[in-house]
Amino acid sequence: MIKAIDAEIFTVYDEPVWEREQLLDFYKDHDKSAILEFINNGKHLHVTYEALIYEHIQISDIRISISSDMFKKAFMRSGKEARWIACDENGQYQTVLQNCGSYYLHRYDNEGELDLGLINNYDTIVLYGLNEFAVELYMKALPLWKGHRIILAGDWICIGRVLKNIPGKEILIQNNYVPGAKFEIDYPNTLHVMDILPENEDVKRFEEENILTIDELMIYTFFFSELHHYGEEYPDKKFIIVNGYFKLEGIFGIQDKINTVVKYAISKGYIPVVILVGSEENMYSDFYKDDIWDKFMNQPYGYSMIDIKNAKNVYLSPNANCLNVMRYILSKEIKPDIVLDTDKEPFNKNVEDYISKHSDILSDPEETLGVLIRGTDYVRTRMPGHNVQAGLQEIVDKIAEVEAEHPYKYIYLATEDQEIFDIMKDAYGDRLIYTDQERFTINKGQLLIELHGKDTKEKGKGFRLGAEYLLTLRLLSRCESFIASGYCGGTTEALRENDGKYRFVYVFDKGINARK
Repeated sequence: MIKAIDAEIFTVYDEPVWEREQLLDFYKDHDKSAILEFINNGKHLHVTYEALIYEHIQISDIRISISSDMFKKAFMRSGKEARWIACDENGQYQTVLQNCGSYYLHRYDNEGELDLGLINNYDTIVLYGLNEFAVELYMKALPLWKGHRIILAGDWICIGRVLKNIPGKEILIQNNYVPGAKFEIDYPNTLHVMDILPENEDVKRFEEENILTIDELMIYTFFFSELHHYGEEYPDKKFIIVNGYFKLEGIFGIQDKINTVVKYAISKGYIPVVILVGSEENMYSDFYKDDIWDKFMNQPYGYSMIDIKNAKNVYLSPNANCLNVMRYILSKEIKPDIVLDTDKEPFNKNVEDYISKHSDILSDPEETLGVLIRGTDYVRTRMPGHNVQAGLQEIVDKIAEVEAEHPYKYIYLATEDQEIFDIMKDAYGDRLIYTDQERFTINKGQLLIELHGKDTKEKGKGFRLGAEYLLTLRLLSRCESFIASGYCGGTTEALRENDGKYRFVYVFDKGINARK
């Protein structure tokens, strides 16, 4: 996202651009957002810190004229620069624009539909900060909105002369804007749209404080805005390709988020087709543009990418990796009677064949107690929003308690943690059965994904990691009883596949890791 920031500009006249070492020395003494401007014979060259650090950014003239579409123009140039100087019609510098990280990517292709259902619930909207997404909302969504009061917080005066007033709307500008702070506003029924990144946080930010991030509102409002025509087939149908960027998520985290988006799309009258090719850093990806959904899952609603290659109406979803607040908002509009093809048969033939080939280690399921113990980053890093897992001694004590009433011949262990595996092997000896899934040891603060970076990719390893994990859960579901160290995607899947047939179930419930 491109947004306006405070940044100093230092002008040097009639000197060539300094050598690299002198430029780096300058940034040792000044903020990284500062801009060095060299003017020679009327020619302007601007040096930013990014231009010194990143090879793809050039030292060039980064002035841009203030206009209603200046953010779009800056976005289109963002492969060459990371910052721009916005100038008025007289060439006077008004503000600095910077390319900042965002959760949502706006493609400026709006042939599809806008969804005003969310904002129409509010009479007043506050847009915090002058940025690319806020201007898009102002220009394209708010003229159609049923409310009537818009409060623009931040440096909107510099662009005010080129933005049209919206008929029937009262527009107020608040210059005394502190980034990240919410205004106390007397107007009832107000939505606060803040320039902050969404996190996996409690939904009370939205439910109790009426705060949305700018990314969240853009995702909702422009969800069905990017329409493409690939041919003339299925003229009476609207397909949506559901795509997203999943880096840290495991199979069931991905599945949960995708299913929410898919059911939301169906509820709105669209037919979803899932393809996840933008998740190169995910542990299940083997190569650039590897589809990590197709690798494991069936399509959720009967159509595939091949089926729609010549379809007339194909929409592209925004990033389907929706965090807690966004999923909560979408879930409220999902029709309760939607049934997906993947509800009963989520995994594709390749996965099912792998499971069938390797499932003979569970020789006597009725005499086996299944135990799932999450370790690695679940325990050592404790990411916010994840369920707290029980300690190993607590689990051993629970096994002893269960076996005091009903001894088992075998204990089947599912864990990705090498240290936990070694301790359990020493404790239960030949009674312990397990698959040969790859197990790991990580340090405090480290993430499991870090062991599967781009530089460690091996052909086929992404599938093996996922298929081995799914195999362990299928075996867990066939055991007579089940103990889990806590709730996680694997626990939920084992319970789903077992479908209430366990003789005894115990899942430790120790709460959720708090936000840092």
